[in-house]
Amino acid sequence: MLDSYTFEFNDISAQAYGIYVEQRPAFPVGSRNVELITVEGRSEPLLPDQNSYDPIELKIECAFKEHASDWCAKARNVKRWLCGSGSLRLSDSPDTFFKVYNIEIEQIDREIRIYGKFTVKFTCSPFEYLVAGRGEQVIDDVKFNPYDLCHPTYRIRGNGECRLIVNEKAISVTVKKEIMIDTDKMLTYESGEMKNTLLTGDYEDLYLLPGENKIEASKEFEIMVSPNWRCI
Repeated sequence: MLDSYTFEFNDISAQAYGIYVEQRPAFPVGSRNVELITVEGRSEPLLPDQNSYDPIELKIECAFKEHASDWCAKARNVKRWLCGSGSLRLSDSPDTFFKVYNIEIEQIDREIRIYGKFTVKFTCSPFEYLVAGRGEQVIDDVKFNPYDLCHPTYRIRGNGECRLIVNEKAISVTVKKEIMIDTDKMLTYESGEMKNTLLTGDYEDLYLLPGENKIEASKEFEIMVSPNWRCI
């Protein structure tokens, strides 16, 4: 048992369920999607890079102790909590989190009537996301990206046609009071409703590149950015 090590799923700690970790997870690295294309007459293959990575799997060995009469209820609570999608944080890296796509628990073994042991497998995005990257910031504070390519969310307030230029690539969007542009999901929202027709341009053009970025916008609009900092 690792007394000082734990994890959080969707902001709830394993300790809240009386679960302790028996074995820290290994850290797999997502495989980069590079296709090898053999061309007749060439001595070396072509390597088109899709700039994407395969999901990773994090496996955590866990255990709990419960009175025999309450053991089954405890196991049901564990299964109810550890399901679906969300975010995963590990206690030895509290400043980052993983986006969870799916969770699997194959079985929960019962030992001496009161002990439960299981391995939970989290299928995650290959990136670690910075907790600090969730919050909104002014444009000047996100121009330098010290991490990998990021897919930010833009909140724009004002009225009229807003022109947003990131690294010499422009989009325009019609704003009535406020809109949200989620470049990761490639969606535009107005008052919580999806309104993709309000945006003209490519969401990819609004990504933040590693290093220095040039960001400009129509002056009559207020723009806040959640950079969604991440690293592979």
